[in-house]
Amino acid sequence: MKRLFLIQHVEREGPVLFSLVANQFGFELCTVKIYDEPLFPDLVDVDALLILGGPMGVSDISNLKSKWMYEEIVFIRKAIQRQIPLIGVCLGAQLIAYATGGHVKPLSTPDSKPPLRSWMVKN
Repeated sequence: MKRLFLIQHVEREGPVLFSLVANQFGFELCTVKIYDEPLFPDLVDVDALLILGGPMGVSDISNLKSKWMYEEIVFIRKAIQRQIPLIGVCLGAQLIAYATGGHVKPLSTPDSKPPLRSWMVKN
């Protein structure tokens, strides 16, 4: 069975719908709970990768409490080098963009007030 590794950053944002879809497509879902212990799986065991969100953003990378983000960015870069399929949701998308050299900034609106928690990824 193929293994989909899911990176979960906070307890309240879990894999509910993703686990159902993963099962429908024949994937065993393996959840990595970064908030418990930031240990990333050996990529040899990973067939696909799903990186979830959280209340933090890639701009928090310099925050000492978010030290695990550096490790996750290295992990993402290695997954990309190995051509492992991956999907990022919210923070996950920001981390993928950052890991590949993109820039992430708040999304501006015509009236110059960024909407709450809206982000634009730009390469």
